[in-house]
Amino acid sequence: ENGAQVVVEVTSNLPDSESISIFAEKNPMPLAAFVRFSGSALPQLRIPLKLSETMHIRATVRTRDGKYWHARKEVKVTLGGCGG
Repeated sequence: ENGAQVVVEVTSNLPDSESISIFAEKNPMPLAAFVRFSGSALPQLRIPLKLSETMHIRATVRTRDGKYWHARKEVKVTLGGCGG
């Protein structure tokens, strides 16, 4: 991947999903996105990120009962998107 623009898409099938957070673990500011959903909004997020190097991207979903669920995936960066 070219780290200048890595598109990340997260969809939650969990009932009563309240929010989605995306973390780029090795970036200087790891929290890349936070979106809160209201009512019957579809809990889906698609966002382009800049990644400085190969790293894990973590998505966290919070449900209305206060539980957190997460998944992560490694993204290999061949050309850094943060000036490197």
